[in-house]
Amino acid sequence: MTVHPSIQRIISEFEAKELHAARSGREVMEALAAVIAESQASNLEDLAFDLDWNIETLLVAMPAYAPPLNVVHQVYRRYEQALAKRESVEDLKKGVSAHAAAFREWTTRARGKITAFGSAVFPDGGAIFTFTYSETVFQTLRKAWKKGQKFRVLVTESRPNNDGRLTARSLADEGIDVEIGIDGGLGELIPQADVMLVGAEAILSDGSAICKAGTYPSALIAKQNKIPVYV
Repeated sequence: MTVHPSIQRIISEFEAKELHAARSGREVMEALAAVIAESQASNLEDLAFDLDWNIETLLVAMPAYAPPLNVVHQVYRRYEQALAKRESVEDLKKGVSAHAAAFREWTTRARGKITAFGSAVFPDGGAIFTFTYSETVFQTLRKAWKKGQKFRVLVTESRPNNDGRLTARSLADEGIDVEIGIDGGLGELIPQADVMLVGAEAILSDGSAICKAGTYPSALIAKQNKIPVYV
């Protein structure tokens, strides 16, 4: 059994550390929809073999990101619904295709709302500390900058993946003033900021957030220095 080209591409991007949480959720949804749409299975049971093989292969390479894991659960739930209703393979293919389109539209709307809210929480002319790499944080800063807000960004390397370097490079490419430091320098870097802005893997029902390792001590330093933290 072969791995679908869309899944193989995502695996390659994960291995190269080029694919991060939020975007990986969207891309995994598109890839799994393609696996189902292009499956040659004539019944749901055989289609499950195609789906399981591709998902199991993907999970071996995929970091423990919440967005793509949530997507995997959504696709399996849709399959289980089709099985319970005795749908045809074509019905399932249409259903998953529609779900993928709705998911894509939802993420676009969500990113738009978050960037609008986010750009309102940091002062014009101030300094923003962020940790690791968050596509949502990056897009928030990028949108605010293009609207004319002025600020500088502080970030650490965020080892071991050096995601902070990606943040710094991406912001610098937009012309945004950015300063990068080592993770051990958090205590010196964060007090220079007016606000701390970070992304999250997930927001739980009690309002707590699951974030990249290192975010918690960063937030403690911010709290000690009376710097507001936004997720």
